[in-house]
Amino acid sequence: MKLYHAGDTAVFGDMQIIHELYAPEIAMLPIGDHFTMGPREAAHACMLLKPKTVIPCTLERFRCSPDVRAN
Repeated sequence: MKLYHAGDTAVFGDMQIIHELYAPEIAMLPIGDHFTMGPREAAHACMLLKPKTVIPCTLERFRCSPDVRAN
């Protein structure tokens, strides 16, 4: 099983090349629409990557208290 994690990127054209070379079955895409992709861009990334499964992810959705971040 091949997994592609987009990190904190936006959609970019080379995602099609990633599909052609590696054909990831699962894609983890940052969807937060502030510093990362919004829903529209994420949908386009899915069209380029063509994974079977997409997992939306972003650290900003789950804010931790300052005590947790310090540890």
